[in-house]
Amino acid sequence: QGDESLCACASPAAAMARPEEQKHNMMNRWLQQKAERLGLRAARQQRPFLADEAKTLADAEKWRADVTKEIGRKVQEIQNEGLDEGTLRDLNDAINKLVRTRWHWERRVKELGGAKSTVAQTGDSEQPADGRTYRYYGAAKNLPGVRELMVAQAKKEVRRNRKDLYKIIDGDYYGFRDEEDGVLLAVEAAAEKEAIAEACAAWDAAKAAGEGAAAAAGCFEVDDGPGARVEASAGNHEEQAAADAALVDVEAALPDAAQIEAMVVQQRKRALMAAYASEDLAAQESDAKRLMGGK
Repeated sequence: QGDESLCACASPAAAMARPEEQKHNMMNRWLQQKAERLGLRAARQQRPFLADEAKTLADAEKWRADVTKEIGRKVQEIQNEGLDEGTLRDLNDAINKLVRTRWHWERRVKELGGAKSTVAQTGDSEQPADGRTYRYYGAAKNLPGVRELMVAQAKKEVRRNRKDLYKIIDGDYYGFRDEEDGVLLAVEAAAEKEAIAEACAAWDAAKAAGEGAAAAAGCFEVDDGPGARVEASAGNHEEQAAADAALVDVEAALPDAAQIEAMVVQQRKRALMAAYASEDLAAQESDAKRLMGGK
């Protein structure tokens, strides 16, 4: 009853729309065929199945443009979301096939020395995540199971500045919590013992080698007749004597405690005389010292 009521409510123009379109299409096809028979219009050539069949650049460019126009018509047709699932899938398959055909014609035009097509590629499409060349256009992108094959466009990665990097730094970055589990301490203790043992062995070896080298370079034996042996040092006694003489000279040049005290008293006396005594008194004192013999 519901279907009968809908049919009853439908307008006559809507009911006759589809038959009228079919009649017009049939009339147009008949007029086109009649014009071709009478020679009023050139018969439409069929596009070659293979692009390699085109021998001239003009033919290759013509069929490339023909494929591009057909792709545009089918892309406009697939935008209709009212089409059923089967029709949408058939249209999408046809568009993908035409896109591959256009690629072959592009290749053929390039082989014949032509320029690349300036027509932009069909942008109203999405490609599955597995990288296949099959694409979905228009309303076909909303078919069941198609959306699951698509992946969202990756967000543009924002370059982090120094302030953003400092926000994610915590104690782990500086190693503050590396010793909490105790594993690092045990490893460090073992490594420390091994390093100490190696350092001690190297020091002992260097010490033994140094003593042997000093004994070989510092002392030598000279035979002075049968049964006589004289041990001498190669420059050690002379160096030691020179060092002792320099130390004695330095010690002799240093003043003792009495001399230092006398010098301090003289400096204080000169400071007091300069502060409180007049020039006449200073002159008299210097004369007195001169007459007393400089005491």
